[in-house]
Amino acid sequence: MILKGLMLVWELVLLPFLCGGLFLFILPEKKKTLPVLYMAGMLLQFALFELIAIPCVLAERAGIFYTCSNLFALLLHLCAAAGALCFLRAYRAGWRIRLPERPDLLTLGFWGLYVCLLLFRLYMAYTRAAFDGDDAYYVPQAVAAARYGSMYRIDPYTGTPASLDIRHALAVLPMWEAHVARLSSLHPTVLVHSLLPLFLIPLTDLAWYLCGTLLLKDRKKQMPLFLSLTALFQMFGSVSIYTAERFALTRTWQGKSLLANLVIPLLLWLLGWLFAAAAVGETEGKRQAAAPYLLLALTNLLAGICTSMGIALAGGLILLAGVAFALFTKTPKRLLYLLCTVLVNLPYLALYLGKG
Repeated sequence: MILKGLMLVWELVLLPFLCGGLFLFILPEKKKTLPVLYMAGMLLQFALFELIAIPCVLAERAGIFYTCSNLFALLLHLCAAAGALCFLRAYRAGWRIRLPERPDLLTLGFWGLYVCLLLFRLYMAYTRAAFDGDDAYYVPQAVAAARYGSMYRIDPYTGTPASLDIRHALAVLPMWEAHVARLSSLHPTVLVHSLLPLFLIPLTDLAWYLCGTLLLKDRKKQMPLFLSLTALFQMFGSVSIYTAERFALTRTWQGKSLLANLVIPLLLWLLGWLFAAAAVGETEGKRQAAAPYLLLALTNLLAGICTSMGIALAGGLILLAGVAFALFTKTPKRLLYLLCTVLVNLPYLALYLGKG
């Protein structure tokens, strides 16, 4: 069991962080922090999986999931190795991890409050189970993939062979969960219900932390209060079964939950990054200026992994912000740059409309 836990930590924590090293040479100096590098690595992992998994889903071949899983694992480890070399090269060039300033006693107490709220949510997610009808579809698809190598070719309700349902098949998050379960030798049901929330809940908090770095730029001591407030909203936001807060804690492993609680905050952070840089007139090199656009493109791919509607919602938000950004900066080409981050999902949309 310890070995399984270590494999899970390797897959969900260490590998994404090493992959984040690939972004060291395009991120602005102020953004080369552990949270940004880790989130960039996670976005790269999800995007890479989508690019591999969707062609495999469309291929009608027995055991195709095992090919998909092996190929993804190989490429992900190659990216991690390259990222480790980037970390080494940056270290030799003088880059160091910037440690936060030592907080005063009051700020430390607020951080303690946030940690207590986080641990309470993790405890409840691990020890409590909420009934949800979607479990009868998404979790069995992950189980079928891990056990039989099928990718959306088995009816989850009857266990019989079925034709491809493109409306669900393009959202390959259950296949990623099956891949993580396979590499860590865990049953997919155990993984998604008990263990994955222990990782995804802090990940969504990290997305809000990144938003807080923009909102609280000169008031960093208020960060634990901001995170505690978001945690309280999440805990007491279950005013109906359809709120994002309820999805975050009871449907943590589902694509709809990740879209609302991870993709949207990341889009707000990246768009806020662009607006903040334009507002203060920051001048950066071409590679550094391209960093938020690259991360936006990866976030768009993540939206497609979560749910097919994600590409419309994320794309619409980016284009709406792009119009405002172009008017704000009086540079129409900014809208074209943001349009390019949306066009990465054009093949996805074509498949959805063509085979739907």
